[in-house]
Amino acid sequence: MTESTEVESTAVSPQSANALRHGGKPIVLNYKPKKKKQKRYSKGLGDFQQVEGRLSRINRRVAKAMAEGASTYEKERKKSAGKKKDGAIRDLVPNLGEALSASLRETSSVPADVAAAVNTKGARRMLRNQLRLAAGTLRIGR
Repeated sequence: MTESTEVESTAVSPQSANALRHGGKPIVLNYKPKKKKQKRYSKGLGDFQQVEGRLSRINRRVAKAMAEGASTYEKERKKSAGKKKDGAIRDLVPNLGEALSASLRETSSVPADVAAAVNTKGARRMLRNQLRLAAGTLRIGR
């Protein structure tokens, strides 16, 4: 019967390969990934902070899309200006269209991201509480 043995991965460089031939031992590297720290929030503020973090990422995506549109406009404008006299003015509308198209391409997933960020268990709970509070206020006013 054969025994199953656990084999460790080894890192062997050309210099150490020569040493292995002459009876040296290989260097064994064991890699253990670090555990990710769990985020901690004050009581009652965790849901708000998670939604805020998601909205912050969405804001960065929108800003990146605007920068993409501006650089596209600048590139198209330079191309138009180099081709013909007053080309930048003549091609203003098509160049703006290209820039807007590039921006919209980048921001096309933003509405879905906003919906996903806001549609969490905590956000729904906050919305229910606010609606109950508003409904109670409206009943008192009658």
